[in-house]
Amino acid sequence: MGSCYSPGFWNVLYNTLLNMKFSRHTKLIAFADDLAILTYGKMLSEVEAFANSTLATIENWAWENKMKFNESKSKAMIIARKRSQDEIKIFLNKIRTGHVNEVPEDIL
Repeated sequence: MGSCYSPGFWNVLYNTLLNMKFSRHTKLIAFADDLAILTYGKMLSEVEAFANSTLATIENWAWENKMKFNESKSKAMIIARKRSQDEIKIFLNKIRTGHVNEVPEDIL
């Protein structure tokens, strides 16, 4: 998500999101104006539920702050010990996010 806000203002605004309480299965990591949401669970359905619940909370936060995250730039990735052909069903702004198998080089 790009921003036209000054870095100082952005840090103050983003800080409210990063200080929110989420499930113990969820961790938020921010760098500049990028946000990674890490969610874990024993089963894919559990991970989907935690991730979608977290995203709903983040969407509400964004709406209250007159912001919107770009669902076309948002991707989901499964990291697991065993390879699975299943794709995770994660939704942002009621639109299913894309699925990737590796972190794209352009964000590293």
